[in-house]
Amino acid sequence: VEAGKTCLLRALRAEEEVDGDSSYQPTIAPDLSIWTPKGQEDVLDFRIVDTSGNAVYAVTHEFFTSPSALFVLVWRLQQTSNHDLDEVFKTLDDMVYRWMSKLHLSTPGASVLGVATHVDTVEAKDVEEQGLWVQSSMKRHVWALAQSHPAGKVLKVLNDGKSMNVGSPKGFGIAGLKDMLVHHAKGLWVWGHPLSEPFRALANDLHMEKSRSHAVELTFKEFKGYAVSAGYEFGEPLRLALRLMHDLYYIRYWGDVEEAWFASDTLGLKWTNIGNTRPDQGRELEHSLLADALLRQADLVLTQDEWDGFGIKDLRLDTFVKSAGVYYTPCAYKEVAARDGLLNNVYIDIEWCAGAFRG
Repeated sequence: VEAGKTCLLRALRAEEEVDGDSSYQPTIAPDLSIWTPKGQEDVLDFRIVDTSGNAVYAVTHEFFTSPSALFVLVWRLQQTSNHDLDEVFKTLDDMVYRWMSKLHLSTPGASVLGVATHVDTVEAKDVEEQGLWVQSSMKRHVWALAQSHPAGKVLKVLNDGKSMNVGSPKGFGIAGLKDMLVHHAKGLWVWGHPLSEPFRALANDLHMEKSRSHAVELTFKEFKGYAVSAGYEFGEPLRLALRLMHDLYYIRYWGDVEEAWFASDTLGLKWTNIGNTRPDQGRELEHSLLADALLRQADLVLTQDEWDGFGIKDLRLDTFVKSAGVYYTPCAYKEVAARDGLLNNVYIDIEWCAGAFRG
């Protein structure tokens, strides 16, 4: 049974309280769009990713997740006269677990708001019972995930886990949902976050390139060229800019990370502790000077001059070094590749760079 995410999105965009076209067309792949709420012009834009709810497309979702996003978990109320109540509760619980676990593992610490649709098609008792069940289920699974996978931040369940109830065809609850989304969007870390001049310049250059060449793909080398011309230096500033561009959906996919970071001047400047167990995969680098340096540096950060002095020319993302019984690996692999799940080419959604993030 479809929840009605796309129809809900049409309703949010509508000027009046209507739910838009109620005809059903399944979302095959994530659909990207921008929504500016009425009264928020020049204040707030929502960059929306409408994902496909079908499990067969789930592999595409994490390419679009971001810790700076507000996630809306849309679910459909069921008429219990046509279904066994225990079956309805089990279906809802399975749905909540599937999505909460996906978010906890791919985007720890994200904010989640529940929205129940088709409120006009069920009895009042169904709305109350199922709403309380989903509220309890969200809280229960968030707690359980935090216990079983404690490494990441705990998901933020908004509105105390209570779902916003909406319905068609008159757009019941849409106005309240709009207000709720605006309120919580302004509570995200990106709200009011100043974008630096180099970031704005880089976004503008990419938009101009899109307009000039109609290109949708750039190599990492080409991207580095734009970054340098915008005023970025290699190392930490460029790495943070790349993450911010991804989190704000200026960049949709990262590409072949191994080639990208190997070609840059950043790999090797920062390392991360991966424990005292030797990795099953990768290549061990035996280098006493590097091992001693990592032992001395509490933050595992090296200067460019220190790194150049080691004379290492063949460092790769799967390289690891042993120092005093502990193994270390370049942190670009841990902080970028492992988190973002990357594809084969640097793919930049230049079209989305047309307007700076407002707020």
